[in-house]
Amino acid sequence: MQKRPILLNPIKNVGISQALAFTIHRSQIINCVVRWPGSVHDSRILGESHIYHRFQQNTPDGILLGDSGYPLLRWLMTPIATVTSNSQQNFNYAHTSTRGTIERINGILKRRFACLNYLRVEPKEACNIICACIAQYSTKKMSAHGGRHSTSRRSDRGTTTTSN
Repeated sequence: MQKRPILLNPIKNVGISQALAFTIHRSQIINCVVRWPGSVHDSRILGESHIYHRFQQNTPDGILLGDSGYPLLRWLMTPIATVTSNSQQNFNYAHTSTRGTIERINGILKRRFACLNYLRVEPKEACNIICACIAQYSTKKMSAHGGRHSTSRRSDRGTTTTSN
């Protein structure tokens, strides 16, 4: 079976907090970091995440795809900034098309949980609301696919993790 890339992208416009979601095929969220103000840059959130430190020490059996706001790492592919050939243009097209999955998930989350569009609460409460929405979304996705993934909550405040 072909391995699919894991995608990462911030869930934008969630009020005063920012969420960084990691997804795999079938639109399942496998990890989400929710604890940073919306003004924090995506690459900083990634750099401070558990996933980043784990993957820096032990390269995963696969890759992550990120947008141009992330650094290029041995386990994280970003688009080619200056395209000089057709093959590079094709790579960027395939990269963008594949990353469309996380963008669709962002849209699904915001449609299903309209509160994510207009959170006007304290930061800690915003993190709890975002985590609850993601957990509910993930639970529905798991039950739809035979419950093959389990959800757990890391002790790191504001972080929700879903794993195999």
